[in-house]
Amino acid sequence: MKSLMITIGVSILFCAVSTSEVCSGQKPSTPSIIKGWYEAKSICKEGGADDREAIAWCSVSEGLLEVLTVRNWCYGKADEASYQNKWHKCTSNSFKRELPY
Repeated sequence: MKSLMITIGVSILFCAVSTSEVCSGQKPSTPSIIKGWYEAKSICKEGGADDREAIAWCSVSEGLLEVLTVRNWCYGKADEASYQNKWHKCTSNSFKRELPY
């Protein structure tokens, strides 16, 4: 049930920062999801521990990360410094996130 609530929340919050394709029922493009992830992550980082809205945006960024992982997109490679990390189709030396299911 908690996972369903997070999914619904992610959809609503992502719709607020994304292109109209999400809100019209179309499957969002990977570039749109990446853009939303950057925006949600930025708001998440700006908030403090007591900022409930920022905490919600942290959940949005995690949800979008999960979608990107399912689509086989990764952030960073083993031979890169962290400042060099960027989104890309996963390869054998990518940092690939494992999903819990």
